[in-house]
Amino acid sequence: MSVFFRTLAPGGTVYRIRDINAAVATTLAGIMCSEIGRLELNEVQSQRAEVTERIKLEVADAVPEWSIQLRGPRSST
Repeated sequence: MSVFFRTLAPGGTVYRIRDINAAVATTLAGIMCSEIGRLELNEVQSQRAEVTERIKLEVADAVPEWSIQLRGPRSST
């Protein structure tokens, strides 16, 4: 899964967080584990689009104070 983001206000991003790439990756990993952990393996595979949408919404809610706009995630399959 890939996540792309755009910095809206570089000064705000740098002021609030030191390593934006690591912060996005850590946040996304936590949200993915939480979402996937709620489901059985069969459900994860059969509901891939729904899981991706829920992850997008949760990540978008988690990052607005970082002055970035998300452009993903996108499934690699």
